[in-house]
Amino acid sequence: MNANIRTLLECRKHLFRLLLIAVFFVMLDFLISISSPALLSDSYYLEKYLTPQALTATQEFLQNEGYLSPSDIAGWVNRPNVSRGRWEIDQYGSRSSSATRANREDDFILFLGSSTVNGGQSVRNDETVSAYLETYGEKCLNFGTMLYSLDQSLLLYEDHGRRFRHSFVVVGVDGFLDQGLGNIYIPLREREQVNMPFVKPRFMEKGGRLQKIEVDVESLLADPLASQQLQTVIQESDQYYGEFLKFKRFSLMPFSELYRRGESLLNRAVGLFRLKEEDFHLQKMVMEKFVETGKNYQAKVIFLKFVDRGSYARGTVKQFLPDRYRASQEVMKEWPFYIVDTKEVLLKSGLTPDEIFFSDGTHLRPAANKAIADYLNAFILSMEKET
Repeated sequence: MNANIRTLLECRKHLFRLLLIAVFFVMLDFLISISSPALLSDSYYLEKYLTPQALTATQEFLQNEGYLSPSDIAGWVNRPNVSRGRWEIDQYGSRSSSATRANREDDFILFLGSSTVNGGQSVRNDETVSAYLETYGEKCLNFGTMLYSLDQSLLLYEDHGRRFRHSFVVVGVDGFLDQGLGNIYIPLREREQVNMPFVKPRFMEKGGRLQKIEVDVESLLADPLASQQLQTVIQESDQYYGEFLKFKRFSLMPFSELYRRGESLLNRAVGLFRLKEEDFHLQKMVMEKFVETGKNYQAKVIFLKFVDRGSYARGTVKQFLPDRYRASQEVMKEWPFYIVDTKEVLLKSGLTPDEIFFSDGTHLRPAANKAIADYLNAFILSMEKET
């Protein structure tokens, strides 16, 4: 009996030592991670945060070798006269169908937004929403550009609206809330976007008005790892700088990195329950500016709110979680804008989720684009009758 007790006490003693050693290493881990930012440069962390692929993509972008070209107006634009597989961009930077022959004297419907508007690379030019709308006799120019947020669409419209005669402009709005409005450097918001590690202008509210934060694209991206200007801009004006700050503080050592990932998952989960009307304030201001700009061009603005598969066909688990898309629609339907909800349109189309969405759950198949175009045609006709 005494021998058993001694063995048990010895085991407890060893376990206690192991626990002390574990606590020591965890504390050492956090101590090294937290103190390292004072010793290591921002460029070291940025290089660790980015990937070689992202750095290569940046140089290709600046050298005009891809699908996009640098733009001080909106960060980037479709590179004109590009034809690669199903992707065709005309001389104006528009992904228009072959039926369109852009004549500046024609009366167009302009399309602006992200790749949900231009259709992405899985559809042909004649399978986009704008192309199907042309089957009703309209002439459309589709300036939808990959990863655009609403502020970029506005800035591009302010420039392109004066170049082409138009009576209507259709503006894509992605998801329940435009996450790009507070962002300048794309990797801070979407680290996985290694093919588009670009910078963009943004608006901030100041004194009840929109203030534009300019960016010099080529200057900021010429050498992002060594650019103190880039560090200053994102620190002062990028809403997502906090993500990079957490990376600096907690990514160097394994335990602190595990803590960072866990906190990130927890924040996302909590975010499901924190959608408030004030979260939409900046988006509403940008949309108001869109309508004001449209009036200057004697054009009406239609906002096309795109739904993704996760919000369209909510699975068993999501049934018990807040529906942020629906909540955002409840907020936005009170706004004095013309807003078309693609979820409602597609629910009435009779199409199944597999017939609507490609495998990425974001981009729409041709049948879904056609259903939206059919609805848009009727919507525009009703607006013309109002006039």
